[in-house]
Amino acid sequence: MGAVCHGPAALLPITLSNGKPLIEDKTVTSFTREEEVDFGTIQDIPFLLEEALTRKAAKFSKIQHGVCMSLSMASSLPDRIRQVHTVW
Repeated sequence: MGAVCHGPAALLPITLSNGKPLIEDKTVTSFTREEEVDFGTIQDIPFLLEEALTRKAAKFSKIQHGVCMSLSMASSLPDRIRQVHTVW
């Protein structure tokens, strides 16, 4: 499973059959608050993805490349997914 940029937002509502969030025990990354400020998009978004993911995931990583854990993969920026794929 993979998600790029703001794509990890799609993982937020997913709940497993045991009632736990899909990302509860995962390390995730996405567009960060700092990146929203830097790109001038912070006023245009309905919620801060970094904060929403932090509330549900085991760990939020602010690294500037992808995170691969188990069968999940995410990247904070679309152009970084090639780096993630190379590492994978």
